[in-house]
Amino acid sequence: MHTSAFQQAVADWQTKSAGAGGLFFEPAMQLSLRLLLLNRRDEAARFEPIENSENRAALQGMAQVSWGKYPYSVIVVPGAGPEDYQTALSSAGRERVRLAAEAYRKGMAPFLLLSGGYVHPSQTHYAEAIEMKKVLEQEEHIPASSILVDPFARHTTTNLRNAVREIYRYGMPVTRPVLIVSDPLQTAYILAPFFSARCEKELGYVPYTSLKFISTTEVSFLPNLDSLEQDPIDPLDP
Repeated sequence: MHTSAFQQAVADWQTKSAGAGGLFFEPAMQLSLRLLLLNRRDEAARFEPIENSENRAALQGMAQVSWGKYPYSVIVVPGAGPEDYQTALSSAGRERVRLAAEAYRKGMAPFLLLSGGYVHPSQTHYAEAIEMKKVLEQEEHIPASSILVDPFARHTTTNLRNAVREIYRYGMPVTRPVLIVSDPLQTAYILAPFFSARCEKELGYVPYTSLKFISTTEVSFLPNLDSLEQDPIDPLDP
């Protein structure tokens, strides 16, 4: 950002945008998009359309699911990234995957929804949800037809918000409870009053209702469709 090359690139784009025609907001929009690309912050678009890539196998059989057979519609697994550039998935992330695989084998839900983007460390090459999916498939032997991913979320608030969006987007029953599987530290964090306060502050709403403690590693909730509201000032909001 502070290099002369970066500053020259921004100046060049500003000059080009200033002379462009079209709607009044287009110069600012084009400059914003180019700044995202220059800073390698295109995460929200890297996997789209995700229905034709990472989520394709699960979506193909979703219409045939007998939802009444399961206590929960989906098992949400929030990501946990490492703090170095060489490690694809942290030990905490692996433990969450293991716990989620156990819940899936018990028949708690027909699908797992893995949530986590390119978070830790900054500019990492590994998306938490994608790396968790690899472990589920290769080590836990869970089929891709049972795995959904959200490779966009950047913290716990957007883990839950984006999960609700996928549930609605893919026609899963929004009146059925959702199971979150994670480590005891994160489940306690989600249950704490200050987490809902953080959601209100950062999202403008709480993305869930009827939050319930199930175990030290499991929490359930009902989706709040306020989560469908897009954030117009967050360029990484998918």
